[in-house]
Amino acid sequence: MTRETYERVTRVPGSYDKCLAGIQRLVDRGVPLTLKTVALTWNHREIPAMEDYARGLGLEFRFDSALNPRVDCGANRNGELQLTADQALELDLQNPERMRDLKEFCEKFVPPAAAAAATGGSDFVYTCGAGQTSFTVDPYGHLQMCQLSRRQSYDVSGDGRFTDGWRTYFPALRARKWQSHSVCRRCSLISLCSSCPGAAEMETGDIEAMVPGFCSITHARAFAAMGDVENHRPDASCCLGGPGQNMADSSASSGACGGGCDQPPATPGLIQIERRRPAAAG
Repeated sequence: MTRETYERVTRVPGSYDKCLAGIQRLVDRGVPLTLKTVALTWNHREIPAMEDYARGLGLEFRFDSALNPRVDCGANRNGELQLTADQALELDLQNPERMRDLKEFCEKFVPPAAAAAATGGSDFVYTCGAGQTSFTVDPYGHLQMCQLSRRQSYDVSGDGRFTDGWRTYFPALRARKWQSHSVCRRCSLISLCSSCPGAAEMETGDIEAMVPGFCSITHARAFAAMGDVENHRPDASCCLGGPGQNMADSSASSGACGGGCDQPPATPGLIQIERRRPAAAG
C-alpha cells in the first residue's frame, strides 16, 4: 500500500501509480472487482492499510499467506518472501472477521481426528474442483486442470477439442488413486490446508507429497480457531514427523522442481527476477 513496497515487489518503476489508476478506472465504470494480495515478508505490515483502501472503494479484499513457487522454476519461494506460520497467524488474529470465518469453516469441514483416521481418507488424490468445476488454458493452448497442475495438459491449439479434454482427459487424471501412505491422506485438517495436488506438484514434482510450510500454517490456524485439536500438535510435528518446521525452514526439504521442467531447485535464499526485453522491431 506504499509506492516503495509495491515497486520493491514488482521491480517496475511507476507501476504503483499505474495500478491505483487502473483500479480507479474500473471502479468508476462499475466493473465488478475484487482486490487480493499475497502476504509477503515485505508487505505484511501493510495488509490492514490495503483492506482499508479496498473498503473505501466499496470493494471486497482478500489476502493469502501461502506462496507457491514461480511456474517457470526461476526462484525459490521460501527464504526471503514467505511468511512463517507465526507471522501468518498474526495477520489472521488482527482481523476478527477473518477469524470468525475461520472458526465457522473449521466447525463445518474439519472432522474429528478419529473419524478421519477411521475412514482412511479419500481413495482419490484429487478431491478439489480442478478439472471438474474449473480449468485453465495457458498461452500455448494447453488445457490444464488448474493454474498449479502443469505437468499434465491437453493440447487444444491444434486438432484437440476442449470437450475431449474436459470429458475424457480430465476424468482420467482425476481417477488417480493414492499410491503412497502420505500422512496428508488421512489428516483431519486437510480441508483447512493450503496444500493440494497442484501445490505439491509445483513444490516437489509429486502430487502426493507434503508441503511442510503449508502444514505448519494449517496447524497454527487450527489451534487458534479450535483450541486443542485431537491427535495434532500446534507446531505440526505430529504430521511433519519431527520438531516443527516453519516456512523459512522448509526450502531445504523441497525436492525437484515441480513446474514441468528439468531444472533443479534454485539455491535457497536467492530470488532470481528477470524482465524479458521485447525483440527489436524488424
